[in-house]
Amino acid sequence: MDKRIEDLEVRFAFQEESIDALNRQQHLQQKEIDTLQREVARLKQLLQQSGSGNDIIDEPPPHY
Repeated sequence: MDKRIEDLEVRFAFQEESIDALNRQQHLQQKEIDTLQREVARLKQLLQQSGSGNDIIDEPPPHY
């Protein structure tokens, strides 16, 4: 019985470590996503201000 409890405690400790590592990774990824979203919004704004966004034509490249 003591061995089973000890095994469960070890498993629980590893699970806690894994969950903490996943939480840290998710936090870092969310920060990166937020940064990228701000950058895309900034680029959209620059494109709109330059007026060149309306001049884009969907043409195939010359090699087609």
